[in-house]
Amino acid sequence: MAKVDLKSAYRSVRIHPSSTQWTGLHWTFEGDSAPTFQRDSRLPFGDRKAPAIFHRLTQSIRRHLRRQGFDAVVVYLDDFFICAPTFGECQAALNSVIGLLRSLGFGIAWEKVEGPSKQVTFLGVTINSQSGILSLDTVKTTHLIAHLQRCLTHKQLQRLAGKLSWASNVIPWGRTHVRRIFAIMNTKADHHKVRVQPLLEDLDWWTAVLQIPSLCRRIWDRRPTVTVRCDASADAGGAFCQGDWYYTAWLPDSPHLTSAHINVKELAITVSALHRWAPQLQRRHVVIVTDNSAAQAMLNKDTSPCSPAARLLRQLSSLAIALDITVSAIHIPGADNHIPDAISRLHLPGQPSVWSPFSPPSLALC
Repeated sequence: MAKVDLKSAYRSVRIHPSSTQWTGLHWTFEGDSAPTFQRDSRLPFGDRKAPAIFHRLTQSIRRHLRRQGFDAVVVYLDDFFICAPTFGECQAALNSVIGLLRSLGFGIAWEKVEGPSKQVTFLGVTINSQSGILSLDTVKTTHLIAHLQRCLTHKQLQRLAGKLSWASNVIPWGRTHVRRIFAIMNTKADHHKVRVQPLLEDLDWWTAVLQIPSLCRRIWDRRPTVTVRCDASADAGGAFCQGDWYYTAWLPDSPHLTSAHINVKELAITVSALHRWAPQLQRRHVVIVTDNSAAQAMLNKDTSPCSPAARLLRQLSSLAIALDITVSAIHIPGADNHIPDAISRLHLPGQPSVWSPFSPPSLALC
């Protein structure tokens, strides 16, 4: 991998003479009989259209590189990320990118050029292709922790929400703990003070996880995989994992879930099942098999607009971090999810006899 950063990127772009009337000013100085005109002949910083104009330019460069055979080039404004299978191919791509940029009149920030290497920091994210890990760089992490410890006005909360949303791409379960911040941010006017008491749980979570050096997102997870099959019915939930099974009835075990939506119940049985088999799941990649597409989406996206579901996801995030597990979900048709479906209906006559070959279940909600 390699990275190239441009120097004074916007100022490398010339403006057509017909457009300088929009980027200049005139002023009559004391003692002068005529105004003095000053025109900016380069793309100015702070102009509303400048980012879009520059984005179009750099994307045209990316398309040209693709036509030259360099497919794995990512461009974000003035940052170029290059990836190739071998050191030699990456070096060739890096040389081509730098040569093309210089021929077009762009300046290169040589102190920020990295690679070819197996570890590169791009947009504040450290990418390690050998371990397959994404992590925040130390400077960004320190800055975020300092920002979290300040008293927040509405404007500060907006900036913090944006930074945490960006960090969620790297920090596992970050999206779970940033949604409430956006929710309260959208209910207050700019000049209002914000009461952060409802958000303290999320702010404390972010402060704690940012200080865990090993907490990062895996590009790929080569750890052993454990499959947990889950299903919920109106009255109960069931799960199956490696020959063991788990059953819970909502009314006696979790009365607050009795009237909950079925999507929330599907998520609840998943959280309970991971608690049930926590010792066997440590340092594993856990695949949740469910016939509920909404539960699958919530587990894969780490977030939900539904308050009860979001509360369960926060519980799941704490458990996942404590066990050092990653969680993903896949959807299968209900007809193929017959084992946990039958477990979730154990309260019906005739169902217990189906499970006599297996070990007895745990009946208490964990």
